[in-house]
Amino acid sequence: MVSFSFFAFISNKLWVFDSKFIFNNGLVIEFCLFLLTRITTLFLEMIIIWYGVQYLCQSPVVWKFIDNIFVVIINYYISKLIIFRETQ
Repeated sequence: MVSFSFFAFISNKLWVFDSKFIFNNGLVIEFCLFLLTRITTLFLEMIIIWYGVQYLCQSPVVWKFIDNIFVVIINYYISKLIIFRETQ
């Protein structure tokens, strides 16, 4: 998971949000915030699937699809507004 998170961080940093931090504390802060938000949205993902499957008694595949859409949108906006914002 760490290697995938590192690849996701680098691709988001360079190609999605064009962040300029390279060799200073900003890079470490960005990476730590990135990992923290990914772990947080992982727990959110688990809660959404649990709610849909256990509480509403519906298909896990449907709730995984719903959850993916929600988590991708949340990750994008957190990354844009907090992690890779232009003024740091």
